Amino acid sequence: MKVSFLKNLVLGLGVALVFLVIIELILMAAGVTPLYERTDTSVGFSGYAPLFQEHTQPDGTRILSTAHNKIQWFNLQSFPAKKAEGVTRIFCLGGSTTYGRPYDDRTSFAGWLRRLLPEVDTSHRWEVINAGGISYASYRVARLMEELSDYEPDLFIVYSGHNEFLESRTYRKLLRVPGFVRGLAVLASRTRLYSVLYDLANKSEEVLPTEVDALLDHSVGPEDYHRDDDMRDAIIEDYRKSLLRMTHISEHAGADLILVTPASNIGDFAPFKSEPGPMLSAIDISKVDSLKFLASKALEEGDPTRAEKIALEALAIDGRDPETLYLHAQALRDLNRIEEARNAFIQSRDEDVCPLRALTPICQIAADVAQTENTGFVDFVGV
Repeated sequence: MKVSFLKNLVLGLGVALVFLVIIELILMAAGVTPLYERTDTSVGFSGYAPLFQEHTQPDGTRILSTAHNKIQWFNLQSFPAKKAEGVTRIFCLGGSTTYGRPYDDRTSFAGWLRRLLPEVDTSHRWEVINAGGISYASYRVARLMEELSDYEPDLFIVYSGHNEFLESRTYRKLLRVPGFVRGLAVLASRTRLYSVLYDLANKSEEVLPTEVDALLDHSVGPEDYHRDDDMRDAIIEDYRKSLLRMTHISEHAGADLILVTPASNIGDFAPFKSEPGPMLSAIDISKVDSLKFLASKALEEGDPTRAEKIALEALAIDGRDPETLYLHAQALRDLNRIEEARNAFIQSRDEDVCPLRALTPICQIAADVAQTENTGFVDFVGV
């Protein structure tokens, strides 16, 4: 009985396998491309989708080039699989700033390093690779660094911190899926049958939006963000863990690491979203809104003294309202009280309910990790 069952099971599996192979051949003949070759189905959360793929040129030279399914989110880069004698290989990692957004690698700091290093130091041969990914948060940068550690790096430069809160919401559902399930999905995406079924099930769904604006307009928007101090603290702590992970990866690879504090526009960039404090009454909320309108009007009329007075009245009711803090900062700047204005602008950014600019703790963590782990450090915010 048991032997018969096993025979039937093996026979059934064999028939199913042959059936699947026939379907794959038919779809191949029809020109169907596996999803794996078209896009990153894991959105960077799986080890099965490397950024670089190896190719052999006609002269036999092995080259690593950006994988076709990553081109939407990474610059096209290529470099020898075997590093030449005397070459110093530098990988630049991070999000859209590292990528060179809103342009590309040519206007990125990686592009400038590639041009300037040979001018300032002719004793080395420099190889600068831009591995910045659009919308990449620090934990995906760390995963990417694991791959890059196999490519003979001499130095990693990491500029990361603006996307921490973006991805925590955009990919929350994906992150909750067990890792082995995501891995199986990536393996399945190599088949054409999976590709057809995926396209039918996700006709209007984008795997990874290409810019922050697109995310806010079509994936998540400010209305999806709410003040949550516990989540904020957890995300900030995850950022610290990611940077520490990067230091260990670079150390094991025998490469140096430079952490850069992510700078943001505070003076000409209003907060994305304000939200009343949970303890405010409807009357207080209405009063704050009215005061913000009056402060804004006073600024438009060129009366920063009155604007500051009104903003302070609103802050006495709700001291964490980012829009009020921004109006107060503008008034202080117009009154030439620059240091006070700077502090108010920073506080406005840090209280933004939709924090898509690196918060003060993010920059402090980069400095702390660099000091405790003895890595290189550039205080770009303080420059």
